[in-house]
Amino acid sequence: MWKTLLMWLALCLPCQAHLMVAQHGTLNLAHGGGYMVLSLPVSSFQGLSLKTPGRITLPELRVGHAAIEAQLQREAQLLAYGRPLPLQGLMLSFSVNEGSDSTDQLVALGRYPLPPLEAPLAFRVGLYGAVPVERRYEITVTRPGESELLVLTPDSESRPLWRSAWAVMGDYFKLGVNHILTGFDHMLFLLVVLSAGWRWRAVVLALSAFTVGHAITLAACVWGGLAASPAIVEPAIAATIVGMALLDWRARMRGAVMPVGLRIGLVFGFALIHGLGFAGALAELGLDPGHRLPSVAGFNLGIEAGQLLVAALYGLVVWLAKKVDEGHGLRLARLANWAGIAAGSFWLASRLLGVG
Repeated sequence: MWKTLLMWLALCLPCQAHLMVAQHGTLNLAHGGGYMVLSLPVSSFQGLSLKTPGRITLPELRVGHAAIEAQLQREAQLLAYGRPLPLQGLMLSFSVNEGSDSTDQLVALGRYPLPPLEAPLAFRVGLYGAVPVERRYEITVTRPGESELLVLTPDSESRPLWRSAWAVMGDYFKLGVNHILTGFDHMLFLLVVLSAGWRWRAVVLALSAFTVGHAITLAACVWGGLAASPAIVEPAIAATIVGMALLDWRARMRGAVMPVGLRIGLVFGFALIHGLGFAGALAELGLDPGHRLPSVAGFNLGIEAGQLLVAALYGLVVWLAKKVDEGHGLRLARLANWAGIAAGSFWLASRLLGVG
């Protein structure tokens, strides 16, 4: 039965492998076996003789097939009681885009025989690529009536299956922190907001407004069906940075200070837009189907933790700068302001034009 299934998949995938999202996969536990389909970056395999690094042609795949299979046997493992189960019927699918003779992704198919008794299972992948986008896997695991999402990275390359809600929340918390710390547009917006020079009470209000705003749209997207195209959301996020920075610049030029109430309202309104961006990122990562609420809560809490870290670091830098010279605090605020105008304008133009 399982051999027939693998053969059918092997026949289908060569013409459709490009539909498998890079570093995504499935593991279906049924009929006494775990059926794996996994897209892997070519750069994750060692010892291959490739004309173009990170890309493989069909002749090169034939030559390196044994080496690739050996690495998959070692590094793509379903474990029961901590011991790897044999990977049977391993097949590799090769697909290229029109006009190209090579690919940067290979799709592996195989079956793990499951032990007869219910055993604690874990899945491990130790093959990671050379660039950041190739260093994370999202794998959907299913069994009759149940499914979950595994996120694997070099720092956490093995995950137990059927985790608790708390474990899922912890995973998505890390993803939320990572998203805010690598999302330079969100980070720059925060720096522009923090650079206004207001007191701690107003800073707390601003951060709270940003938190509530993006949490509302994130929840509306997940449970309310709200959706917006990235072609609209991404330029809009850039526009919020430019808008906030220009308003601050205008106030400084006039020697005035924007009323706290107005500024908090703007932060809240702009946060609604940023929430659409967070929802898009969460959609790309995928929600754990069996733990939707812990997934969203963990991701949102991770964003808040990252946001507080950015605020704390900025506050520390300003405090140290003022210790050296009181005027350095104002210079840092102006620097953040101009960075918001310059970088925000660049992002706005490039996103509207579809560049980058």
